[in-house]
Amino acid sequence: MHYLTFSKSAEIMAQFPDDTALVDSDFQYFISAADASDMPLRDYIASEASIGDRTEAWNCEPGSDYVVYAYGIDLETLEVLTPVTKLSVRSDELDQVDFGITVTVNDHRATVEVTPTDPDRYYFADAFLESDIDQGVKFSKYCSDAWNSKVQGWQIFDSLTEQQILEQHCKKGPGTFEFELLANSDYRLAVFALDEKAWLCSEPIVENFRTGSTAISDNVIQISVSKVASRSAEVTFTPTNSDPYVSFVTDSAPFEGMSDEEIIAYCAKNLPPRWDTTGYSNTFAPLVPGTKYYVLAYGCYYNGDVTTGLFKEEFTTTDRVGSVSFELQFGPYYDLWQLADADPDTGWHWSAEMYDCLLPVEVVKEDVKGLKYRYALYTKQVIDGLSEDELYKTLYEHGADYSPNYFLSDYNLEFVLSGFAIDDRGDWGPIWKSEPFTLKADGVSDPHDYLRK
Repeated sequence: MHYLTFSKSAEIMAQFPDDTALVDSDFQYFISAADASDMPLRDYIASEASIGDRTEAWNCEPGSDYVVYAYGIDLETLEVLTPVTKLSVRSDELDQVDFGITVTVNDHRATVEVTPTDPDRYYFADAFLESDIDQGVKFSKYCSDAWNSKVQGWQIFDSLTEQQILEQHCKKGPGTFEFELLANSDYRLAVFALDEKAWLCSEPIVENFRTGSTAISDNVIQISVSKVASRSAEVTFTPTNSDPYVSFVTDSAPFEGMSDEEIIAYCAKNLPPRWDTTGYSNTFAPLVPGTKYYVLAYGCYYNGDVTTGLFKEEFTTTDRVGSVSFELQFGPYYDLWQLADADPDTGWHWSAEMYDCLLPVEVVKEDVKGLKYRYALYTKQVIDGLSEDELYKTLYEHGADYSPNYFLSDYNLEFVLSGFAIDDRGDWGPIWKSEPFTLKADGVSDPHDYLRK
């Protein structure tokens, strides 16, 4: 039998007059969560349900009363199958763990040296802007919530286990933490111990400090622009030292008449930056033909403090159209389940679980030096809704750039293949589109024809 498990504070549990109201509240949550996740309600509840033994940890307020409860559920009808089983528990108080702390402030940066009284326990140090701290929340909970958010990010984006988080991001024994913070601001440092599950388990030891002014950098960022074409340009940034800086390539129109200070303020507020401490070159695309662009850079610490003046170059894209035409050759297509049956060792059955058929394609190549291209398969509904600039952009950023190739698709949808070529000057040719076509189950070819290729 599948079942659902929950944990609520005793204070919240007291608000429900009976178990029916409690379960109704749970289902209201599931309805909202399923809608936010764009999932059918049954699928979402199934993702939350368990069968057999289960071990789970909840984040709790220290020294507080909670109720853990569970009930059985039918995942088809969503009928509750059992009475609600409850267990009252009280969380432990936080440990008292002492740390020796030395904070050294150098302009907007702080170096924190920590000496724990227990050298065998993992610990972490974090610095919070005093004005951001929620004064209505106990500081240990504020620290715990901030720490749990970091843990969740490392688990989701870096696929780290609890032990790996402790080993890679925390300290044992004497340790040093470096912080880049806002200049001329008050901060509250918190140092706390962690248990083997990477939960905060001690009262934070607090040290208050204030940052100084951000140091001005003598970095000079050289900018060079080359290979300017109709929809692309190559830009190189060369700094004279390793201080951090941000850079942008952007349409010049919003900046006309602005001073350097106003341009920097606009970039900081409105444009996503690229951060670097070393030089780099990049081909920026897609751009708009016949348009003036600014290449901008300035020194900036990760806290947002600007450390240099503005460095700026400009260029205008050409109006040239690429000289190379483009076309895709496509023809027979194949049912994926038939491919899986004909060649069971290649894994086609995994593709067949998600798609109906395979459509091979190949670029009709011209003998042109340095030819590049991008192409993709779209439903007719999608491609009809894209402007030429939007189609160029999505083809360049998401299209395939090699041949031969194949697309996995579904039956009974109207499709269009589209693409373009890029010549050796970097100019993009006209967009090619196939005539609309529909792939149908009764039109597939013998899978052995594909497997023999």
